[in-house]
Amino acid sequence: MHFRAKFQAISLIHVPLPCLNFIFWLYEKHTNSPHHFECGLTTILMAITALLWFLKTNFTYWELDSTSLRQCWLWTRTEIGLRDVTRVGLMDYKHPAASGLEIDYVHPGPMIERKSLHAAPKDREEFLATLRGFAPQATFDV
Repeated sequence: MHFRAKFQAISLIHVPLPCLNFIFWLYEKHTNSPHHFECGLTTILMAITALLWFLKTNFTYWELDSTSLRQCWLWTRTEIGLRDVTRVGLMDYKHPAASGLEIDYVHPGPMIERKSLHAAPKDREEFLATLRGFAPQATFDV
């Protein structure tokens, strides 16, 4: 099954900063300040950061089948086996409706590691029901 991320308005918090910096850059360029190059470079870096943050929070998706859970974003993929999932809970217990899910799992290998994956799908209830069906050994704190 395929689950898309829900839109998160918090991802837009970084947008005003490059815009404000762009205005400063125009002022610096207009006044022939010697610092307009540094200001322009900072504006570009801030805009790239804002774009990546927006893409990361809103264009992540999860694929779930009977053997694994995959989190996909642009060219990166994180795949975990469902038999390795140990716990599924909320990321923020103070705001359960707005909170995403934290999926804890044990990374198999010679050195056993405990890791977690964060998910914020649009249809959280369907995602949880599917995950409960495929990973019955996990503890669900939701």
